[in-house]
Order: sequence, then structure tokens, then C-alpha cells
Amino acid sequence: MMKSVLLLLVIGVFTLCVGCISTDNKVDARVETVHEIKPVHITVDLNIRVQNALDDFFKDVDQPVTEPDVPVSDDDSENSDS
Repeated sequence: MMKSVLLLLVIGVFTLCVGCISTDNKVDARVETVHEIKPVHITVDLNIRVQNALDDFFKDVDQPVTEPDVPVSDDDSENSDS
């Protein structure tokens, strides 16, 4: 029995000593990144400008044809009576 108590005591002291050992682990985790700023080309603006220019150019073609208002004058009715 004395041997088992001594064995447990040695195991306990060894466990405490190993648990108290501190190691210093340093990891150099530097990551190099490259950032590029590039211009963004948007063609939607160009298409809208072209569409607006075409609308302005063909404005008279797109309008519906209306009959000119010709007022009926009293002179025409008097000439037909005579």
C-alpha cells in the first residue's frame, strides 16, 4: 500500500510540475496584401445620353399628326347664299 501511495504522490507532483511549465509561442502572422484602386467604366450613362439625343432629334417624327383647326368663317356662308 505504501508503494501505491508513493506512486500516486509522484504522479501528482509530476502532473503539477508539468502543468506549471509555461512556454512562449510566438507566431508571426504577417500577411502582405495588395490593394489596387481601378476606375469603373459605366456604359449606362452613355446609353442614356444617346437615347436622349435620339429622342430630341426625332421628336417631331414621334408626335402624332393633328388636323389643323380651320375656323369656319361667316364669309363662306354668305357667298353660298348669293
